[in-house]
Amino acid sequence: MNLKFTTYLKSIKFELIVSLIVVILIIYSMNNIQLSSKLGSIDLKDKISEYTEIELTPISLAAMTEFEWDKLCIIPPYTSKSDLNKRLGIMWVFGPSLDHDQLQMLVFMNKGKVVSYSILDRSVYDFLEHYTGEYVPSDTKFSE
Repeated sequence: MNLKFTTYLKSIKFELIVSLIVVILIIYSMNNIQLSSKLGSIDLKDKISEYTEIELTPISLAAMTEFEWDKLCIIPPYTSKSDLNKRLGIMWVFGPSLDHDQLQMLVFMNKGKVVSYSILDRSVYDFLEHYTGEYVPSDTKFSE
């Protein structure tokens, strides 16, 4: 075979191997990135307001939700996307931003993925006044 042709085949083989490695790395990293553009938020405002109006305490978030979740993260105002992702332990690409003092976000996760979230005005119920961090369903009974 011609030396130029052999060199050309080797370069194509090298490019294919590199391309394959890149594709594998992209697929691997996608397991840690949650693209959740179709993920809907839930409106807990009315349910929480009902609890506080008739003084049902403690407020049970597990009883208010109709989907399966195993972790709740309470996110304070002005949390950056990178801090949000660190707290959740995943890269949540479409996570909303909290750019107001009165906003807090409850992020519900199941098996390491965001299954729903709720952005609440702190005047409805201020989860941040006493609580921050992560909770499991049995620990989500909050009282003022």
